[in-house]
Amino acid sequence: MNVDEMTTIYKYLQEILSTFENEIQASSHNIQQFKYYKDGKAKQVVSEYEKILNKTMEIRDHYARIMSLVAYTLNSMMETDEKLAQEIIEKIGV
Repeated sequence: MNVDEMTTIYKYLQEILSTFENEIQASSHNIQQFKYYKDGKAKQVVSEYEKILNKTMEIRDHYARIMSLVAYTLNSMMETDEKLAQEIIEKIGV
C-alpha cells in the first residue's frame, strides 16, 4: 500500500467530514429557524428538513466509518514499520 495515497485519502475524508459538520449541518439548522420558512408557503418543505438532514448525516456517518478504517490501516502500517525496525535493530545488534 502506498503511504502517500493513504494519507491523502485520510486528509480528503477529514475535509469532507468537516464540511458535513461545520457547513451542511449548521446551514440546515439555520434554514429551519427562519421565520419566513416556518410561517410561509415553504412550511411543509421545511418540516421535511429534519428527515433530509438525518439522511444527509447518515452519509456523513459512512464517511466517518471509512475514515476510521483508513486510520486503522495507517496505524497498522506504522506498527508494522516499527516492528520491522525493531527486528532489524535486533538482528544487526545496534
